[in-house]
Amino acid sequence: MDIEKEEIPIEVRSYIVGQDALGYTQVEIVDLVAHEFGLIVTQSAISKIISKYKTYGTVTDLPRRGRSQKLSKEQELKIVKAVKKDRTLNATQVSKD
Repeated sequence: MDIEKEEIPIEVRSYIVGQDALGYTQVEIVDLVAHEFGLIVTQSAISKIISKYKTYGTVTDLPRRGRSQKLSKEQELKIVKAVKKDRTLNATQVSKD
């Protein structure tokens, strides 16, 4: 089962780090974020954000490892459908469609 996780906005991450600096506990920050932004953020997510800030000094997204994907999920699905429809297609014919 593939569950997509929703990304926490940078302004919320900054708020979390600020509340940590003010001395709030992680459990208290869960309630504060829910009240201020209407988001449900787990205590473990808050812990990771604070740890990342203490390690790297930023709450923005860090560069990811590895090569980025060339095709989107929609493009992959389109190719799979085309090949299932006609298994004799080669790469050039698939790319023209």
